[in-house]
Amino acid sequence: MPGWIVFKPIEAKFTDNAENIDKVDPVCKFKIGHHSGSSVAARPIEGNVKWSDYVKVPRNHDETIASFKVKDKGMLGMGKVLGEGKIDLELVMANKRVTQWYDLYDKDEIAGQVLVDVEYCPPI
Repeated sequence: MPGWIVFKPIEAKFTDNAENIDKVDPVCKFKIGHHSGSSVAARPIEGNVKWSDYVKVPRNHDETIASFKVKDKGMLGMGKVLGEGKIDLELVMANKRVTQWYDLYDKDEIAGQVLVDVEYCPPI
């Protein structure tokens, strides 16, 4: 079903590097098929990071999975990946909106979690 998926990353918790969280500029990049969008950098708060924006990505076909990456945009522009994960779009489509913690993986090991509010917006 075409339309838009609006991703609002809220906060992230990392299993490692909690003491270094003030030194990273994490952004969330969401991808559905060939379409993607990135958030602004999060700000560190109490050992976690918190975002204050959203990412709107078109859903043109029947994609059932969205992928996301949390990257440190401050790494000399290289964007070191802090973790990545998947979001079940079938669950979002069935409920119109889902807010939950998604696991972040780095090389098949859990690197943390990201709380994301995901909403389906049908075409007008």
